[in-house]
Amino acid sequence: MALGVSSPTRWPAAPEISPIAEAGVPGFDAVAWSMIVAPANTPNAIVNKLHSALRDILELPDVQQQLINLGMTPVSSPPPEELQRFINSEIGRWSQVVHQAGIAGTGFGAPGAPVAPRAIGGLAGTSIAGDLNLSGFIGGFQGGCNYQMGAWVVGFEGDDMATNKEGQNFETGLVQSLGAGRAGWISQTQERWLVTARGKLGLAGWGWFGDKSLVYVTGGAAWAKIDTSEFLVGAQTATGIQQSDTRTGWTVGAGYEYALGYGWSIKGEYLYVKFDDYQTFNIPTFGGTGFNIAPRNNKLNDNIFRAGMNYKFW
Repeated sequence: MALGVSSPTRWPAAPEISPIAEAGVPGFDAVAWSMIVAPANTPNAIVNKLHSALRDILELPDVQQQLINLGMTPVSSPPPEELQRFINSEIGRWSQVVHQAGIAGTGFGAPGAPVAPRAIGGLAGTSIAGDLNLSGFIGGFQGGCNYQMGAWVVGFEGDDMATNKEGQNFETGLVQSLGAGRAGWISQTQERWLVTARGKLGLAGWGWFGDKSLVYVTGGAAWAKIDTSEFLVGAQTATGIQQSDTRTGWTVGAGYEYALGYGWSIKGEYLYVKFDDYQTFNIPTFGGTGFNIAPRNNKLNDNIFRAGMNYKFW
């Protein structure tokens, strides 16, 4: 004997059975649904053509009757963008249920999980989380050599630094496209280490800086490890995903160094580092929509203010 149906409305094949939502559990809605999706990188023109053809087929009376005979409720296919929002709202809703119930498993976006497909629609060009202001500390070691010709100093420096800079923001840019459930997701960027190799040009004992001073400009190449991640607030373990990328960029800056004596000097320096745009979330298990919108573009610029101490060996 059937006690109720899990849909919020009555089932056409058995209209005499009340929905569970009407039988004492208000708001109960647990409906299984089927949808045809395309690979993540399918062009929009093909997606729209497939969607139009499938919609026409689903509206044929004999096809609808066959679906009813199979115990399904045929519905008119909404636009691709609406299907996309529906998928993401369902993932957000059920991922919270999984987390609250303590159910173990991999799920989309976790190691070993299948690649999430792209629904019939697209989000290309959407700003996901706006600007992230990364802040933190940086520390490491530096080495190089300088050669002085009169007041001019030329040299080469390299440094290797560990950083803990990170920034995060809510993915509010996706709410309009994917629904209010996306407002609980966070995008995060972290810089783990930074290496530079730079040339140096300066003036020693110049002007009012004094004879123990060196004013210089510097520039060269830079490399960094950058981690990009996202997760649903309250369900980090079930939904958290991350990709690490090693990026190459360039750096320019300027500094001031003062000789203390006995080979020691202190310095203050500013460096601007730029890594340009790059694509992340492009390695399986990332792909398409679901727990992650992929692939996505990142850009990272560093403004570094640092102080240090040098020792001159000869």
